[in-house]
Amino acid sequence: MLPVESLSAPWNVVTVAAGQDLAVGSLIAIDRSEYERIGGHAARPSTIVDDIELARSARRRGVPTALFTGEGLVSVRSYPSGGRAIVEGWTKNTSAGATSTTPVAAFVVTIWAMALISPLVFALRRDVPRALAAWAVTGWHLRWSAGRVGDFDGRMVGAGSPVLGMFFAVVSARSMWVRLRRRPVRWKDRLMTPDGIEVR
Repeated sequence: MLPVESLSAPWNVVTVAAGQDLAVGSLIAIDRSEYERIGGHAARPSTIVDDIELARSARRRGVPTALFTGEGLVSVRSYPSGGRAIVEGWTKNTSAGATSTTPVAAFVVTIWAMALISPLVFALRRDVPRALAAWAVTGWHLRWSAGRVGDFDGRMVGAGSPVLGMFFAVVSARSMWVRLRRRPVRWKDRLMTPDGIEVR
């Protein structure tokens, strides 16, 4: 895994913590009869976020879903090409997944992101002791959380937690802006609506 791929760590933590209407598209295991019962990929053939739509279809049909890290069994890389793909990918997924996020979950994620950024805020205020304390606590928490959901560079995630938090906040804000303006999102040279429908 490239060091830049650790920029995805906050989203992976949030995805596993949220767990509602979510699936990881790189590996989905489902019984064939259940797959056919929920309509499979044919239920939303024009969507780019097919993993999210499969999870939503499963919930609507009463089929339970669960997220597993697959540690020791499988290894996947979502954005091996680096920065631009990470920005486009998480803009797409954040926008499309927003409709299944409860207000409480959104509030908790916002507070968590603010905590990650807090060392920078304290540093700008020249409050070095609080900046170092916040950095130590949030860095440890993000490193521990990310280590449970993926094979990220622990040192980079821990030491760079304020930067990762800022990146998470900026890309999430970009995604929400795109959604509010109903502007298309680009993903792998394809355009999609904020709801994940491909623009043809």
